[in-house]
Amino acid sequence: MQQTMKAVFLGLIWACPGAAFRISRNSTSSSLEAKAPASPSWACRLNDQPSALHAAGTAANAALKLHAQAADTDSQYVKAVNATSLLSMMRAAEADLLIVFYAPWCPHCQTYVMHDEHGNADKAPLELLAKELAPNKGVKVLKYDINEHKPPIGFALEHVPTIFFKSRQRPTPVAFQGDPHDNAGLKEWISKGGPEPAPAAAPQVVVLATKST
Repeated sequence: MQQTMKAVFLGLIWACPGAAFRISRNSTSSSLEAKAPASPSWACRLNDQPSALHAAGTAANAALKLHAQAADTDSQYVKAVNATSLLSMMRAAEADLLIVFYAPWCPHCQTYVMHDEHGNADKAPLELLAKELAPNKGVKVLKYDINEHKPPIGFALEHVPTIFFKSRQRPTPVAFQGDPHDNAGLKEWISKGGPEPAPAAAPQVVVLATKST
């Protein structure tokens, strides 16, 4: 199992074009960047699920599931949810919800949701954030595996990880626009109730008066 996981994860690391360590970021070749729209350096696009995973077959898929399940078991502060349980919590509106959508095959998700860079599940950045927020009973931190469950309507995803805040006072969830690893920025956003991003300023039109003849 360990050998299978090692082979799968090595394939995943090089398969995600959004990886922070990809060489195309500083590449002078425009053809590499022209293949697909740019994605954040801290995320993987939804269609980036590596072909290496499909080629590895059932054993690799099973290994990924076991790894994700182990992370769920080790989690003390972050609750794993599916569409049914998430929608139920939203209807109950007993707390504000911070929901992180992730995929086990995404390297960024692994080192944010599932474990830290050294493989420690109890020190995953999301777990540590949830621990900090635990005294605030008004916010629950959740994680949603899109590999296992289709995201419910109302959660538009372009990449993973993607963070949403669902306030009890607002009917629709709002996505965090920054890097999940920006802990200070994320906590400030949460403390403000997950506000929507400010609309882009409309371009100013300057009308030049013409001199009458």
